[in-house]
Amino acid sequence: MKRTLLSAIVAAVALTSVAGSPAMAQGWGPDHRGPDRYEREHGGPRGPEPRHVERRVEHRWHPGDRLDRRVYTERVVITRPAAHHLHPAPRGHRWVRVGSDAILVVATTGLVVKVAPGIFR
Repeated sequence: MKRTLLSAIVAAVALTSVAGSPAMAQGWGPDHRGPDRYEREHGGPRGPEPRHVERRVEHRWHPGDRLDRRVYTERVVITRPAAHHLHPAPRGHRWVRVGSDAILVVATTGLVVKVAPGIFR
């Protein structure tokens, strides 16, 4: 009886180790969450990580859009619009620089009134 039980345990351990080897071969990452999706789908770790180049996508502004308050704060206000061939801002409005564009906004709400695209290249 003992011999049969011992044989069954040895057989179970042998089957478990054979079945568990592919999962164990993938390993765990340094953050202990296991292999990432690429490793699971492609069967191995990735190569060296490419250097990422940050690319900003220019937003095309239109009259009626609304700028976030953080965008039209004092640091991006165009103080001398004539230097950039822009007409003076009416009372209660500001010219602000957003990316390469000059945008005329209502100072209190951020509502876009006029857009001069590509002034700052």
